[in-house]
Amino acid sequence: MLEFEYPYVFLLLPLFIYGAFKLKPREDALLISGLWGDGLDAKNYLSFLKWLGIIFLLFALASPVSKEEFFPDRKPAHAIIMCLDLSASMGYPMEGGLKIKVAKKLAKEFIQKRKDDHIGLVGFADFAYMATPLTYDVKAVSEVISRLGLGDGTALRDGIFMAMRMLKKSEAKEKIVIALTDGEDTASQMPTRELLRMIKKEGVKIYTIGVGSGRSLKYLSVISGGRSYQAQSADALKNVYEQIDRLEKTDLEVEKIVQSFYYYQYPLFLSVLFFVLFLYVKVRRGN
Repeated sequence: MLEFEYPYVFLLLPLFIYGAFKLKPREDALLISGLWGDGLDAKNYLSFLKWLGIIFLLFALASPVSKEEFFPDRKPAHAIIMCLDLSASMGYPMEGGLKIKVAKKLAKEFIQKRKDDHIGLVGFADFAYMATPLTYDVKAVSEVISRLGLGDGTALRDGIFMAMRMLKKSEAKEKIVIALTDGEDTASQMPTRELLRMIKKEGVKIYTIGVGSGRSLKYLSVISGGRSYQAQSADALKNVYEQIDRLEKTDLEVEKIVQSFYYYQYPLFLSVLFFVLFLYVKVRRGN
């Protein structure tokens, strides 16, 4: 959309109009033949050229410009890895439904609220694996969550280790792992001491959620600055995700870039052209 950077320049137009009526030069009209037809009032013709020159000059001084807004590649406010237990015991019931179905449903609801964050997914049972890389595409992550199947063991520490490796190159302000499990680690290769050392070094915040289990995972979360939760029902688990969402609220400021395209040169060219014609006709009239 075309606009003017200095629209107040047009306030000069009334001054020119006032001067044209109050400060009229005293000169006789002259017919110019052969220039525009058989005869033309030179005085009116000069006035016409002069006013065209003035009007286009004002347009040039007002600086017509069009602006285009765009956003550069954004950096996520948070990078969040959902680390989900897929052991066989997750197929057991809890208050509100099967643990795995409740966990999947609420995980999908949680990530739908995090549209300005990078979201990734790690599954763990006998072993840990990356189900999706970090992405803004929460719809794709939700679809993968829906298709996750169950295994046998519980490689919780390996799952958290995998999540931390995925976060290592992230440029997000906050790096977070949300690890949900219903039992003790039975299949990890990663020693507990080594994992705790890595957590301290990398500065990743870990939230742990125990579902249908009395086991505390506090030792993993406290050392990272996160929190540990227990959820014995679907409602309790939903409340946990809501708490995490509030604690890690996204406050993303995206810098907008405005590119300006200037067009003052076109009316300026026309203004100069009409003033040159004005002088040409005036000089020829003098001859």
